[in-house]
Amino acid sequence: MSDSGGHGGNYKIGQAAELLGVKPYVLRFWESEFPQIQPRRSSTGQRVYDDDSLHVVRRVKYLLYDEGLTIEGARKRLEEDDRAGVLAEVEAELRGIRAMLAGESPGEDASGGTPAEGGQLTLWNGPGGK
Repeated sequence: MSDSGGHGGNYKIGQAAELLGVKPYVLRFWESEFPQIQPRRSSTGQRVYDDDSLHVVRRVKYLLYDEGLTIEGARKRLEEDDRAGVLAEVEAELRGIRAMLAGESPGEDASGGTPAEGGQLTLWNGPGGK
């Protein structure tokens, strides 16, 4: 389900703040503290939040308000989440490439199982490796 509610997924700062249950000045402050929050600017210079921006702000709000992290702690957690997401994407892509090269189905690896079944990904076994 989308938050767009007739806005096409684009919200001015006041609308975004109302949806998120925070004040506009809080969003402006979080923008200065979290590089992941980067709403685009309209032709008139107003901040415009899309659904992806709202997702990041919800995550920040959760980390600060629900988990009780400091700004620095929340910043580090977001950076860790970003790195973990990128690593997972790269790992999945490498698994697919390896499977293609080995003639296997993309969900399996050379050990005959999927990662969920305990299969391991070996990126390089050397020139004479299996």
